Amino acid sequence: MVCSRLTGLWLPLAAAVLGLALPGGALLAQVRVPVGSLPPEAGVEDWTVGPARKRACIEATAIAGAVVIDPRTLELADRAGRRFRLVFARPCPHLGFYGGFYYVPDAAGQLCASRDQLMGRSGAACPIAAIAAMRPPR
Repeated sequence: MVCSRLTGLWLPLAAAVLGLALPGGALLAQVRVPVGSLPPEAGVEDWTVGPARKRACIEATAIAGAVVIDPRTLELADRAGRRFRLVFARPCPHLGFYGGFYYVPDAAGQLCASRDQLMGRSGAACPIAAIAAMRPPR
């Protein structure tokens, strides 16, 4: 059982790192996101956090940067200036270490709560429990 859980967790990540095709011919691409600052166009105003949704997805290929809010919360900004708050299933203090984290988007380029996880550069996994869209100040 442990072996099958580990295979399910690490096989897609190993395939992404090595550029391997998974069943069905899908080629996964691992993406690195810098942590520590949001892109300048994201602004520094107080944004409002919307409701956290357990079935929400975001366009993963547009992520521009991230800031660790606390061990269970990460704020992302995309290239269009939108922001999202990710809530993790358990504390993930290692996401801010080494200046970034990795993820593997699905074939449609989505990163989804209750399905996907972020990988710290230390190798530890952080399952995404919920995603909340944020609104800019008025």
